[in-house]
Amino acid sequence: MNIERFKVALLLILVIASLLAPILTLTNIAEAQATDTIILRGKSSTHTEDQTGDPPWLWYEKGDLPPIMVARRFSSGAVVAAGIVCTCRNGRWNDASNPYPHLDDLLDASFQWMVPGATSVIWYEGYEVFNDTIQCSDLVNALKDLGYDIAPTPTEPITDVNLNAFDILVIPQFELGDGYMGGNPDLFPDDDVQAIKTWVEGGGGLLVMEGGDYSAYNYYKVSNKILEAFDFGFGFQHDGIIDNDNPWGRAYEPLADVDGTTGIGAAYESATGTTLIGLYGICSLAPAGPSISVRVVPEYQAGAPSTTPGYTVVVENPETPTAEDLTCILTVEDSAGWNLTLESNTLTIPVGENRTVTLGVVIPENAEHCTRDNILITATSPETGASDSATCVAHAVTAAIQGIGVSVSPSEDNGSPGTVLDYTVTVTNTGTADDNYNLTASDNTSWSLSIAPSSLMLPAGASDTAMLSVVIPIDAENCTRDGITVTATSIENSEVSDSANCVAHALGVALERGVKVSISPTSESRAPGENLTYYIEVKNTGASADDYRLEVTNTKGWDLNLSVTSFWLNKAERSWGKGILLNIGIPGDAAEGDSSVITVTVFGTGYENHTTCTATAKAAGVSKIYVVAAVVIIIAIAGLFYLVRRGT
Repeated sequence: MNIERFKVALLLILVIASLLAPILTLTNIAEAQATDTIILRGKSSTHTEDQTGDPPWLWYEKGDLPPIMVARRFSSGAVVAAGIVCTCRNGRWNDASNPYPHLDDLLDASFQWMVPGATSVIWYEGYEVFNDTIQCSDLVNALKDLGYDIAPTPTEPITDVNLNAFDILVIPQFELGDGYMGGNPDLFPDDDVQAIKTWVEGGGGLLVMEGGDYSAYNYYKVSNKILEAFDFGFGFQHDGIIDNDNPWGRAYEPLADVDGTTGIGAAYESATGTTLIGLYGICSLAPAGPSISVRVVPEYQAGAPSTTPGYTVVVENPETPTAEDLTCILTVEDSAGWNLTLESNTLTIPVGENRTVTLGVVIPENAEHCTRDNILITATSPETGASDSATCVAHAVTAAIQGIGVSVSPSEDNGSPGTVLDYTVTVTNTGTADDNYNLTASDNTSWSLSIAPSSLMLPAGASDTAMLSVVIPIDAENCTRDGITVTATSIENSEVSDSANCVAHALGVALERGVKVSISPTSESRAPGENLTYYIEVKNTGASADDYRLEVTNTKGWDLNLSVTSFWLNKAERSWGKGILLNIGIPGDAAEGDSSVITVTVFGTGYENHTTCTATAKAAGVSKIYVVAAVVIIIAIAGLFYLVRRGT
């Protein structure tokens, strides 16, 4: 009897477990899909540096701990996004002076978190990948030593690759399009994105890597196209994360913190005994959803009682990967209870644009001298929940005071030796009396500086701008940074002064541009009415990428057709060149010996190169049909002659 009861109880437990199992599984998947986990962050001394091209939509200041690697479960698989691709190359992650050369352990921990027990890895090398298994051979060999089979795969498109034969797919940055503008995502096929997504849903592990925007090698738009397919909550930015205070090497060789409370971080710490890692040339990730940025100009004003200082509130809708047009509600509050007026409390802002509104602060008639009113302006999108705030100060004064504020934009810029960088210097009279200011500039490398105009007359509360120009010497060494200080000083009272800093950054050497075009064969002939085909090869011989355009002319005006007329080529060291087919039709009425000289010209940005070939009309050959017929007739006659001889 007891045995029968036990069987019934066991059967009930099994039935309940079978009913709960799918629910628990779905719950775990749903929770995993809803979570983006930050694995790797820059240290508190790291910050954003916009070196070239597109600016990031989110700037990280010191103390912000910028995300560098983010992981996310997706259905039965997982995705890891990391701005570390430049670190993967030989001699970077494993530099002898790097105190924490553990990139192989970090990738191992990531692979095993995505697909427990993973051993087979595709290191994808199609779509203009530069960071291939040759550039990264030390890392690939280290991973092989950890038990992985690494398969370099250049096959395009990815839909032709049997992803199901592998556990992990590594995408080490697709260099598609112009890196200065973040690449061209349209060059990566939608069908390939879907193929990768389907494979991850089935249990695959995807590692997408991007790099810092040094020399414009950042293709964040292409990488983010892949992440967006997984509803990834973060996107790569077109920036660099640097550390001027505590790098392991140079400023672009920072240390980063691995979060030991995460699955990947715990495995990394267990393998290495540390939560630090030395990196090279990294970029950040930032929340990918709709965002709002608010700033107030000026941030400080002084005024007498009964006056109304005015402020410009600038609200921006940054172009994040999943940005959308926003309607924002503005609110203001202050510490002194003064009368605040907004020109409008509702703004509609398209993606990538900003809108402004005027804030007025009425200083009461009975305000005491030196009273400060701290004002908070907040913009919120009711639809998305995105929000941001900024502050400003209104200062009541009953006697004339002098004050000044200086800012420089951009805070850092770069160029090749011999170029001139321009910065906008904004000077604000924060006092209550009109004043005249002298402007000066100094630096720490003795480059050529000029500022115009060199003086500004400003009414109380007014602002004006001057232009600072910095000439990078033609012999400047690569990566030299010139720290520049711009100072504005009151002519009336030299103790009234303020300054701001900026940086001029020399990158590489003076970029040489060049292109070479060749054609094969250089001379060819066909009968009238036939076509000739030539192979054109264009090579970028310069030190920078460029867009090219082909033009073809010929002396006879014969019909010409090019397979491609415009294209983009990477710089010489990263490009194999471009092949183009040229078809020429010889007119049916062309006379024997007619010849046309074809000139092929390729145009770059401000330079060109050309080559020539010749097409000639030759006499029509004897038809093959006639040749065959003649042979048959000869054979028949010979046979007949033989039979006649035998008969006689």
